[in-house]
Amino acid sequence: MEAMLLALGSASAAGALALATGGHRGASTIRGSRSSWAGAACDLANGLGSRMPDLHAHLPRSARVVCDDLRSRAASAECVLDARGAAALLMLAVAGSVLAGAVLAGGPLGLAVGAIASCLAIPLRASALERERAQRLCREMPAVFRTLAVALGSGKTLHQAVDYVGTQERGLVAGEFGRASLRMRCGSTPQEALADLESRIEAPGMRLMTAALIIAQRTGSPLRDLFLRSARLVERQGEFRQMLEVKTAQVRLSVRVVSAMPAILVGLLSIISRDFQAGLASPVGLGCVCAAAALDLLAIYIIRHLMRGIS
Repeated sequence: MEAMLLALGSASAAGALALATGGHRGASTIRGSRSSWAGAACDLANGLGSRMPDLHAHLPRSARVVCDDLRSRAASAECVLDARGAAALLMLAVAGSVLAGAVLAGGPLGLAVGAIASCLAIPLRASALERERAQRLCREMPAVFRTLAVALGSGKTLHQAVDYVGTQERGLVAGEFGRASLRMRCGSTPQEALADLESRIEAPGMRLMTAALIIAQRTGSPLRDLFLRSARLVERQGEFRQMLEVKTAQVRLSVRVVSAMPAILVGLLSIISRDFQAGLASPVGLGCVCAAAALDLLAIYIIRHLMRGIS
């Protein structure tokens, strides 16, 4: 029975998290085959999601970010995964982690370890996805500035320039420009479309871009030189950011290792050591671990607060 529970937990967790962490290599190996394991997993998740309440709207923000990444991974693998299916797949991963912890550690302590691991893994994954998105946006912004300069310099209107960026460029920013072009085509004013564009893209120079586009639309000035200069400034900002990341990489890695080591050690000892499990079951042992965890979290908060100015 324990072997069956462990197999079920491991399979559900691996099936759900593989799409989230598989990357482009995993997507390329299963592309174009609906009979592959990814297609079967998406079909199963969609079926489960259709029989469950709509969990996606009630999930925390970090969980919604992971669900959206699951859907994008499935789409890159030519599979269809809706919002309810992504939420069901994530719940399967959480259930698999809890079951695996229960089998490995045994009893309520194992359930708690599995649940805590899931609660920590989802925000960490969401934070990594948001950092990756921010880095992609920073890399794409200079090309977008130059494309806007070319479009407005050649006499295109604001709507035509936005549509030109959406069709000529590739990436996250181009997709949002295409969305703004569709909004203007459907009757939204340029100010409304650009305000929505600015709220959806958190990238360097985005506020300057929207303000310059509104000025160009009202005055008729192409502002070509402004966009070209802005492209160079955004590139220099990206270079400085990369230089700062390189110079602080060792310190940030040390902080992460030192911060994560206590939780990893407690989790491993909770799984493999019966004596440690007995100590955690006692009020004194549990109180000591909780006090140490509180001090560790306080130290992490202080370090993050101090590093916020250079991150």
